[in-house]
Amino acid sequence: MATFIAASQSQSRVFVAEGLPGPDNPPVFQGCLVMGGASQGLGDVEFIYCPDPENYDQFVPVGTIVGREENVETSLSGHFPLNTLSNIIKWGKAKTPLAIHVHFGTATNPQNFNVFTKAVIFDDRARITSTDIEEMGSLDESGPIGQSADISAASYYEVVDMNWISRVPELMTTPGAGIDAVNVYDETLPLDNRFAYYAVTAGDGGVTDPELVYTVNGGTVWSNITITDLTGLTAAGVAVVNDVPVVIGTAGNLYYSDVLGGATVMTEVVFAQAMSCITSIGAKAYIGGAAGYVGELDDYTATPTAMTTGGTANVLSIHALDGGIILVGDADGFVYYAVDGENFGAIDVAGPAGITAVCAVDADTFWAGTDTGELYYSTNAGSTWTLRGFPASGSGSVTDITFPTLSVGFIAHDPAAGNARIIKTTGAGATGTWYEIPRTGALPTADSLQLASVNGDANRVLSTGPVAATTGIIIFGLGT
Repeated sequence: MATFIAASQSQSRVFVAEGLPGPDNPPVFQGCLVMGGASQGLGDVEFIYCPDPENYDQFVPVGTIVGREENVETSLSGHFPLNTLSNIIKWGKAKTPLAIHVHFGTATNPQNFNVFTKAVIFDDRARITSTDIEEMGSLDESGPIGQSADISAASYYEVVDMNWISRVPELMTTPGAGIDAVNVYDETLPLDNRFAYYAVTAGDGGVTDPELVYTVNGGTVWSNITITDLTGLTAAGVAVVNDVPVVIGTAGNLYYSDVLGGATVMTEVVFAQAMSCITSIGAKAYIGGAAGYVGELDDYTATPTAMTTGGTANVLSIHALDGGIILVGDADGFVYYAVDGENFGAIDVAGPAGITAVCAVDADTFWAGTDTGELYYSTNAGSTWTLRGFPASGSGSVTDITFPTLSVGFIAHDPAAGNARIIKTTGAGATGTWYEIPRTGALPTADSLQLASVNGDANRVLSTGPVAATTGIIIFGLGT
């Protein structure tokens, strides 16, 4: 465990992005504003009682009801400006949402957004609810005039640097082909043990079969299941559907195992379709494959239902969100996008470069990476796209993208030469907010990483990929 160091008010600084978090809304340094304290009710606990079966006039608790979380309440304050309009008043009267970042720790330049020891981020519908200007005159003395704003937001979270370590290399006998992570919400377990992680090795198409490598207690104990039905074949990816990991084969067929329910073997679902990528959201999965194939999987014990995108090139990447948001990237540089779970639009984002990674942050903000190392974004649900640079972009390949929160995102970048890289943003991907991690040292040796994160958790990321094209690796990034 890291040595405890107390945060200091003198080392805090404030950045504010006007509007919802997004790649076109960079957080701007606010040198004369400071953040007040933050308070949030996390839900009252109400006990349910029944009469005590052994004593008169006594009652025993038989259950609990936990109330909803309340908004977080905080404030901004500073000096009332003489020669410019007040941002506090401007933001308040416009009723605009804000993304507020409070950074702690020393930096060579306090205005450098990417250098901090800890960030506290209010990016979920933060709005000013009231403003106040202090006395604007005095009869007997001169002094500064203060201004302040009360702020209400849906939530807030912390971000710290992450430690990156290799896990269970002895189980990754062939290159990692896919990874997924879910919160299992088991209150009987310590917080860090309430996660299930699933990786699949590709197999070598001959001697060594693919393996499902997994943990259902946050990494305390890892296990593996050999997918013997894939003997002589290879696996392409894994996703969790209704708490059950589902593996796809490159040449066809699906495989699942209810490991949370105690299963120790993989069950095969025969399906004659070459597949390359899979993503899931809750009880559904979406699968991409050869010749433009996209399938929707409602039941992991059955075969997918084909969807029509209009594409014919091989699908290289796929991602989905609740509400019918589906992104598909193909080898010809097209992104196909649906916002109703059914009807797809299409746009040539990067042709002839292939779209090797796609990610939907919300209903409007989409990201796409290419096999030429470029990164594109859309802020209008896929209608138009803009190139966005990141450190060493324009070479190698972007192999995956994940955004666990509105502001925090990660890119896996496979450079033209050298070790795989992970690039991070805490500013929703705005210009100048991407930086390579870890800040010191290097990632364990790997290539072509695939990423997995848990929605809402900015300090927990897993990745998998090949090592020297023969074995595999799981890299676990955790902020503590």
